[in-house]
Amino acid sequence: MDTSKVTNPGFSDVPTTHKNYTAIAALYEKGVIGGYTNGHFGPSDSLTRSQIATMLTRAFSLEEATTTKTKFSDVNKLTDSNAKKYIQTLVNYNITVGTTPTTFSPNMKLTRGQLATFLLKAMEVDSDDDFELINVE
Repeated sequence: MDTSKVTNPGFSDVPTTHKNYTAIAALYEKGVIGGYTNGHFGPSDSLTRSQIATMLTRAFSLEEATTTKTKFSDVNKLTDSNAKKYIQTLVNYNITVGTTPTTFSPNMKLTRGQLATFLLKAMEVDSDDDFELINVE
């Protein structure tokens, strides 16, 4: 992805001098990430499991689920129908099985380990290549 000419997304808390400006602007431009309704991005905020479901679906151009109904009781209680679809999309692609057989924990902060698992599984969906995992010491 060419990031040399990204468009400023206009987040008030991400000036062009911010260390993550280019990545944030490029991913915003590609529709992978968005900001808050107050015009902020929150570059230091933690991510929730629901937010990462949205990002992975968009970043890997996964075909979105056509239903908002899911096996997760806590997801079915969400009012955000897009979040429900993105979570169900990850289920459809076997990227997630939830935190229990009946819960996804959409508002739980995502751990680094969970992110690694989500990313690896999404990369496997997105590629015909076999991945070789290398132990970095």
